[in-house]
Amino acid sequence: METTNYEVLISLQPIESFCLWCDLLGYGTPFINSNWDLTSKESRKNLIRIAKLQHLMRGINSVNPKETTLVLNDGFIKNVDVNDRHDGPLAYIYWLTSVINYFRYLNKVDKENGFPGARGVLTYGHRVGFSRDIETARGKILTHPDDQDYYNNMKVVYSPNEFQMNTAFSKAYIMESLGSRVGLRGPNLYIDAVFLDRFVKLIYDSKSPFFNRLENPVKDKDNDNVYTMEIKQVPVSFEVNEYEDNEFYVWEVIQSTDNSSSRVLFKLWFDKNYINISEKGINTKLYKLIKYKPDNEDSIINLE
Repeated sequence: METTNYEVLISLQPIESFCLWCDLLGYGTPFINSNWDLTSKESRKNLIRIAKLQHLMRGINSVNPKETTLVLNDGFIKNVDVNDRHDGPLAYIYWLTSVINYFRYLNKVDKENGFPGARGVLTYGHRVGFSRDIETARGKILTHPDDQDYYNNMKVVYSPNEFQMNTAFSKAYIMESLGSRVGLRGPNLYIDAVFLDRFVKLIYDSKSPFFNRLENPVKDKDNDNVYTMEIKQVPVSFEVNEYEDNEFYVWEVIQSTDNSSSRVLFKLWFDKNYINISEKGINTKLYKLIKYKPDNEDSIINLE
């Protein structure tokens, strides 16, 4: 018996995903002041603002794990699928560091241009992609054979697979839109407790990674500046510590190697006064990120 599209759809398995929704603050004001007239001088301010941020809004932070970005007016969503088996924890730590760096730089540029910056929410959920990303006019209408190439290049439907049914996207958008009513204020990055919990599980459940270490250098007999070395794979393990001090809720990743040496690989400092969310079926806590220590760096960077 032939399988129907409906049967295929209900057999699809949800994919876990991390999503960042980011929204430019104050973007609606020029439109409201000009009665939503895009030809007005007031509205043109938004076009100038967006133009100066395009290279940032359309950028990506990772291809492993693959990050997909969707830009919608003054906001954008970034999605990364969660895969414990194939992508090691280091890849996701690097991605998270890049996302925070990206958010900080976007705010820096927007504020330097005289605008209020952006607010973001990073969370976790699931997604299901159930249809083609793009459809053309050729698949929708009957055409003369001579016109088929023309209509085949005419895109009439856009539906990015990663965002077709994405609960992480929906939750991040809903929570960010709650704004000051629930305590989300200013150009800050808020990270969902659900995201942090799943990130911890990812770190502990992922395959054990290795890094390559060069050992036993031997000088070349014909060239004193050339050495031959052995490459040794060194196993690495990770541990996550969470604690509170007088001011912050601290979340850090400790990296340990085979010789029992350990170091703080990555660290986040949050305002310990979290925001409780209980809206539209979303029950969680949002933590405002204050500062962070990037992976493989000793510096501490303030997000504000």
